Amino acid sequence: MLTVTPRTVIIRTANESVEYCGQYMHGTGICIDENSPYDFATGHYPVIDESKPYTQFIKTGVYQNEFKIKIFSVMDIYQSEDCTPNYDIQYAGYGTFEVTKRKITVVSYDTAKVYDGYNVEVGYGIEYGTESDHTDAIKALVNDDYVSDYNIAETPFRAGKYSLSIYEIIRISAKADDSDITDCYEISYANATVIIEKRPITLESESSTKLYDGNPFVYAVVNIVEGSLAETDMLVCTKYTSVTEVGEYDNGFIAIFKHHNAERHDYKDIVDECYEVTYRYGTLTILAKSIFVKTSSDTRKYDGVYHS
Repeated sequence: MLTVTPRTVIIRTANESVEYCGQYMHGTGICIDENSPYDFATGHYPVIDESKPYTQFIKTGVYQNEFKIKIFSVMDIYQSEDCTPNYDIQYAGYGTFEVTKRKITVVSYDTAKVYDGYNVEVGYGIEYGTESDHTDAIKALVNDDYVSDYNIAETPFRAGKYSLSIYEIIRISAKADDSDITDCYEISYANATVIIEKRPITLESESSTKLYDGNPFVYAVVNIVEGSLAETDMLVCTKYTSVTEVGEYDNGFIAIFKHHNAERHDYKDIVDECYEVTYRYGTLTILAKSIFVKTSSDTRKYDGVYHS
């Protein structure tokens, strides 16, 4: 009599690692234990036995990779045969199944403008990948997960070059039950380069002339001849040239730019650094004053004495 005994195969489930995708997952990998007397027969292959309990995972963490297998043989490309009864399948141990955090990056987009007195608007997006290697070609938030709480940073308005992140994620929620799944994501931030260029403006003082009168001469009239003020700002000119003596002088002055603070409703904020100012000076002219001198006549007899 010929007796065919089951083929003993000792296996271990493999250590597996996958990135969080928002869906239930389970392990499928196995390896033949070093103490196993046999491998699978030629043409036979294992599949997970879904009729037996097996662990499924969705959130990040490290779990025991526990499942049972069946063994099939390939008959042709259309069908296979369950050969499990011909095997004595023993389990030497279970590996781990790790669900790692999904890497996403909040990207603030580079922006440039000329100073206009208003906070710069910076766009942002959420992309898949790390701060140094991210793309919008792959969906960042999976399974309809959504950002349920966030902060928007205040942006600058003054001229300068800035590196900043505009959007901060506080919480990510699952659409199915609104549960907090922020820990399933590894969040990085890619800063934007924001450039606010100085606003060009040309100021010119007017010329004026007067006759010398011994009093200080100041002519405080300044016009904007090129460019413009930001609509949030006002111009105050000071330190005008003051002259007294006859001659021609540059009608010098200093410009101060004041910004309207919407919260305080005042113009106490100075924004001189936000303007690229070109000064043009008119001429102050003090003319010499003409005077007419008339001497009187007098007659006297010679007396040998000097008279004036």
